[in-house]
Amino acid sequence: MSELCREIQQAYWTFDAEEKAKLLKGYPDGLSWCERLRLLHLACLELLNTEQGQKQLGAGEMERAFNAPEGETRDLCEALVEQLMREDSPYRPRYVLVWQGSSGQSNTREPDIRGPFRNASITHLGALEVVRLDEKERPRELAFVGLDELRGVAFGRPAVFRAAKLFYDDDRGEEIVLSPLLYGVSWDTPNAYYRDGSMTRFCCHIEIEGLPSRVAVGVGHQDYAVMGANGGASLLGLGSVGELVVALSPDDPKLEQKCKARGMDPDQVTSGPDP
Repeated sequence: MSELCREIQQAYWTFDAEEKAKLLKGYPDGLSWCERLRLLHLACLELLNTEQGQKQLGAGEMERAFNAPEGETRDLCEALVEQLMREDSPYRPRYVLVWQGSSGQSNTREPDIRGPFRNASITHLGALEVVRLDEKERPRELAFVGLDELRGVAFGRPAVFRAAKLFYDDDRGEEIVLSPLLYGVSWDTPNAYYRDGSMTRFCCHIEIEGLPSRVAVGVGHQDYAVMGANGGASLLGLGSVGELVVALSPDDPKLEQKCKARGMDPDQVTSGPDP
């Protein structure tokens, strides 16, 4: 099963010029949020396919990271990130409570970390990468689930493709998926430490107005970024997360729907930390 998951992930994270050109025909107003995220992925892959990008994919831990090469592709990445971080985007960061270690601790103790939460890679932002399963529990497709769709996630034991249970904030109920430990481009690197999840590296850095730090394409072990009160960010590896809960916000346009899914009264949500 792990080999099939790898093939599915590698296929998704392979640059496709024809798909990019097709999506660009509908950009910016004719694309769904999902299509915009896919266009961002293709643009990032195009940056990695440059000479600089290929050198960075093969770089060692101590070698200097570089900024993404200037041009239309970098400009497209910047514009898409700004769109995908907007308040109406399902892939924006959300305030999340995180329990590290094994799952099932959210009812017994306080979280280890809390704060505005997103994936540390420009490719993911406020989305979880998952491999969906068919009716026979075989890997079917790679997908991205926005944090805005979720009330929580419980992770199984650490593995390269880790079982996870998604709890939705609507009537979809629960879904069992597999959560990749690695960023998809990691399979194309010659460095074994990125392919086995021992290390994380970021390349193709981009400055985005309104973000406290540069964003970049992740390679190796997937990292999450949790913003602190002082504006700094704490990074934690996906493999260390056992459970997370997405906090509610009173100004969320889907508050009534989300409260219904959680068995709560919307009037009880009087204040919230949502960024």
